Amino acid sequence: MEINYRQNPVVVVDDEPDILRSFAYNYGDEFEVLTAESGSRGLELLQTHDPAVIVADQRMPVMNGVEFLHRSMQLRPDANRIILTGYTDVEAIVAAINSSRIFRYLTKPWESEELRLTLHRAVEMFQLTRENARLVEELRHANERLSTENAYLRGSAGPHEIVGDSPALRRLFVAVNCAALSEGILESELFGHRRGAFTGAIADRKGLFEVADGGTLFLDEVSETTPALQAKLLRVLQEGEVRPVGENRARRVDVRIIAATNRQLAEEVKVGRFREDLYFRLRVFPIRLPPLRDRLEDLPALARHLMRRIATQLKKPVGELTEEALTVLARYPFPGNVRELANELERAVLLSEPGAPLTEDLLSEHLQAADGGGSSGVLESRTAAFEREQIDGALARAGGVKSRAAEELGITYRGLLKKMRRLGM
Repeated sequence: MEINYRQNPVVVVDDEPDILRSFAYNYGDEFEVLTAESGSRGLELLQTHDPAVIVADQRMPVMNGVEFLHRSMQLRPDANRIILTGYTDVEAIVAAINSSRIFRYLTKPWESEELRLTLHRAVEMFQLTRENARLVEELRHANERLSTENAYLRGSAGPHEIVGDSPALRRLFVAVNCAALSEGILESELFGHRRGAFTGAIADRKGLFEVADGGTLFLDEVSETTPALQAKLLRVLQEGEVRPVGENRARRVDVRIIAATNRQLAEEVKVGRFREDLYFRLRVFPIRLPPLRDRLEDLPALARHLMRRIATQLKKPVGELTEEALTVLARYPFPGNVRELANELERAVLLSEPGAPLTEDLLSEHLQAADGGGSSGVLESRTAAFEREQIDGALARAGGVKSRAAEELGITYRGLLKKMRRLGM
């Protein structure tokens, strides 16, 4: 499915005119950006537009961001929501997550490219979810027609089992990033919920297991799930049934599971962060993808492929990667693997002149400073390993709460997030 980033608008609500102008200026070429200077004006926009993403500042007079996003659920329940907060708005973030389906929260001041990528991912998830829902509805109608025709041919109005291999069913492939959502939101996304199950649950909603029934569900970053959620995933794999939040009756599903993680699950089991029984249920056909640093001979072809795909997505013509740029890329160990390479190339495409080649000066400074694994490269590798160990330990002691881990490490919450991104965590 081809993503059209301008098909559904991005609605931005903030009481600061400069921020609204900044959104329109920075992102207006890629998205249809609609702005509102208050929550009440934002609700008016939602009555006449069908947005893919709703962005709201928390600190606004009369109607704050949490209240606005909560009320937006009634008008546009399937839009993805992003809340902009300050460092001290922890209670507001918790309230927003509990009352509204939040796709992501960003702290002020945000990084422009981080927000751009977040908007891209939010629009992609919105359109893919809608397409999946359309396919499921199409399949349901097709089965109803077949059932009616079978009943007519048999001279009976009774139910008949329908066995088929429709194209809609074969195309069905639902994906969810387990690391991007909080436990409560992820549980609702996977298993669904009943109306009134929690604040903001204004209607029954199918979970992604039910949406993918008869097809495939891809669980990305499965190692980031909590022990409680892992137990529920195990039940689905063993019993073939899900129980929506707030419902007592289980529902049967037949779903093929593909799971991915950037961690060594066997090690996660040893330290108690991942259930052993779930690990063995998932480990049927394990496929190990070697890290990019172990297959740098693939980097030129992979970089050119990603560059062309990114340029197509951004609708921006670009030239070829120069040999100097490829040399800089080959010297860097890429702890974040292909995802980090893609982000780096997206940055370069965004900074380049239309049609011009991508040169080494468009790459990040830390890539240009890498020396290709000499003595300082070994030192950098060991330093990165030490940082990962310290962050992992702090997160484990903090029960996964990043703000507490940051406090223990003596750095800011935002500083911790930057370090984790840099280290590919």
